[in-house]
Amino acid sequence: MGTNYYLYVEEPCPTCGKGGEPMHIGKASAGWCFSLCVYPDETPPITTLGDWEDIFSTFPIKDEYGADVTPEEMLRIITERSTKPRGEGPWSFSGRPATWEEYLRVNGAEFGPNNLLRGRIGEHTVGHGEGTWDYCTPNFS
Repeated sequence: MGTNYYLYVEEPCPTCGKGGEPMHIGKASAGWCFSLCVYPDETPPITTLGDWEDIFSTFPIKDEYGADVTPEEMLRIITERSTKPRGEGPWSFSGRPATWEEYLRVNGAEFGPNNLLRGRIGEHTVGHGEGTWDYCTPNFS
């Protein structure tokens, strides 16, 4: 289970409702590092958490359910993540116990900080942050 977060770069037109296309900040999923989107081709480029911090206070932030998120709250969601210690092995979706090795392989994951899982660098995860976040392409699922 996870929650997506969006930056609203411009407000929709109050008359026609057009505009206001949100920019995907990323996704918080239980037990995982935050998946923080990077936009290297934007002007200016957004490639680090610091780049995002510079714009969090400039535009409205909302979660996928439409709830407002303050810049301070967004930063906490990204940087103050943890989960309880791992047990012997996870449960797979089929209901049978799986080994951690199998789970990590199937989910393209590796162990991260604070007992979290993080994406293995590859197609969608382009880097690991200095804390409890990964840098991802905006089109991850």
